Amino acid sequence: MVKTALRAMFLLVVSVSPAFAGPDEPIVWPVVRYGWPERLSAGLAIQPPLPGRWGLLLGTIAAGRGGMKGGVGIGTFGGNEMLGAALQLTVLRTGDNPLGALPHATYFGGEAEFMFGNISFKGGPALRVGDATDISRVRFNFGVGYGF
Repeated sequence: MVKTALRAMFLLVVSVSPAFAGPDEPIVWPVVRYGWPERLSAGLAIQPPLPGRWGLLLGTIAAGRGGMKGGVGIGTFGGNEMLGAALQLTVLRTGDNPLGALPHATYFGGEAEFMFGNISFKGGPALRVGDATDISRVRFNFGVGYGF
């Protein structure tokens, strides 16, 4: 437990501020998250500066002790209050030691994310692929983090 807390504090220290971007540069935001099944993870959220409604497009990627997850969706984050919201389609690959999921499994799903004051909550259903069809294929991913 102490090692996990120390790792989390280290990751928070090295990712406390965004990569400030100009009006025509992508917004890149680091994130540290603890969740199910990835456990402690670190990653990035990227929102390219596209015109019009395309400007809502964003992507996320994270790697943790229990697996790796990537997502693409729509949303926005930032501002003086560090607010954000997003809906994403995700793909998750668990590693050797996931929290509450099968090791070395692949999941596709959807997630909603909300952020206030740079603290974010993310969650949604996911479906394990490549197995027999039963209810055990469905799981709920959830995470709490610092950053988007």
